Amino acid sequence: MEINDYRLTISNWLGILKTTEKQKHIKNKTMKKIFRILGIVILVGIFGGTIYFLYTKSKKVPEVYETKSPFVSNVVRKTVATGSVVPRKEIEIVPQVSGIIDELY
Repeated sequence: MEINDYRLTISNWLGILKTTEKQKHIKNKTMKKIFRILGIVILVGIFGGTIYFLYTKSKKVPEVYETKSPFVSNVVRKTVATGSVVPRKEIEIVPQVSGIIDELY
């Protein structure tokens, strides 16, 4: 091998290194683009999810009423109490004539 052959071999070797450096640079650019796009997609997803959550939370829940068929019955209300009944006002009715009262009008 002559010196020119070594130069050729070294230049080939440097050329290979240069292409790998270029490839690394291109790979870095590609990875940056991918991460940038992925970050934007994640941010848009979070924003969209927040909007959807707030929209569904602001909706009013419809009120559901329970309906029943009407029926006829007697209303009976009973209460049990202990103690004594004391009137607020006490009025004494005394007739002018002595005797037994049969009716009140």
